[in-house]
Amino acid sequence: MEKVIKALKKEDFGISIVVSGLIPEIQNVATKVNLNLHTVHLSLGIFGKKELLPSEKILEITTTCGHHCISPKSVEYYAQLIKDGKISVEKAAKKLARPCVCGIFNTSRAIEILSTLIK
Repeated sequence: MEKVIKALKKEDFGISIVVSGLIPEIQNVATKVNLNLHTVHLSLGIFGKKELLPSEKILEITTTCGHHCISPKSVEYYAQLIKDGKISVEKAAKKLARPCVCGIFNTSRAIEILSTLIK
C-alpha cells in the first residue's frame, strides 16, 4: 500500500484518494509518505428498527454502491420484471448500476444475487 500511495502522491492527480483498512496501519503509511488523514469512517453496525430494513439479499445489492444510491424499491422492481420475463438479469443489473455515482457497483455480483431473488 505504501508504494501505491507514494506513486499517487508523486503523480498529484488533484483528486481525493480513499484507502480502506486498519486505521493504525493506514495512519502509519500516511505518516511515512508525509500525508495527513483527512477523514476516517467507522462501521458501527446497524442500529434502530432492523425489521424495517429490506431483506438481506436486497441489502447485498443496495450496499454494493458505496454511497447507497441503489434503491431497495428499484431492486424489487427489476426482480419482478425478471420474474415476468420482461428483462434479462444482466440488463437489470446494468440498469441498477446506473445511479451509482462512485462507480463501484458490482454488476456481476448483482446478477448472482438477482438470480437467487427470482427463484
